[in-house]
Amino acid sequence: MSASHSPTLDEQQRYREWWQEARSINEWSLKHSESILTFLRSLTLDHPKILDLGCGTGWFTEKLAHFGQATGVDLSEKAMTTAKSRFPHITFLSGNFFEIPFPAEHFDVVVSRVFR
Repeated sequence: MSASHSPTLDEQQRYREWWQEARSINEWSLKHSESILTFLRSLTLDHPKILDLGCGTGWFTEKLAHFGQATGVDLSEKAMTTAKSRFPHITFLSGNFFEIPFPAEHFDVVVSRVFR
């Protein structure tokens, strides 16, 4: 893929499914996640609505849910099936974020831990 070619949603979804199966939660991702959680604590929001974009299998969305109402979104239906089974108390949606009809200003915080 050249730098001028943006991957299609189908290409992104195939990559995300491969990535979810291939990666593990490592020390670096835990430190990165903790820095996000520390920042979120500093906001002192009262039960915020939080959107986790590219949430994968939902392990970080579950951590965000300790602060308020968390919603996870990912292109991978497979990852969403796993997330829903692991964390049934959290809302997970599969699809293209730009096509999901969220109301304007619905979320107080948006997080994305997608790495390139």
